Amino acid sequence: MGKVSYFWIIFAAAIVVIFSPVLAWVSGWIFGFFLKAFIGPTVIATVNAMFGTAFSVESIPAMCGVIALIGHFFKPTGFSTNKEKN
Repeated sequence: MGKVSYFWIIFAAAIVVIFSPVLAWVSGWIFGFFLKAFIGPTVIATVNAMFGTAFSVESIPAMCGVIALIGHFFKPTGFSTNKEKN
């Protein structure tokens, strides 16, 4: 296999598996932070009215991070919906 051993391949795969969800959560948290900064009270008022909950504006980044993490695991890969026209 050359100069790359199986250990480094497994190590790299483990790093990707560990840090990929962390990166998804952090990117969602950052989006939630900006959402909170610009239109946070409007978003929270709408969510509380729709679902009958009592969330606060400070919880927006964490909620966005969790939604991004869940969405990360259900991301479709490996198929296409494009149909070739003859």
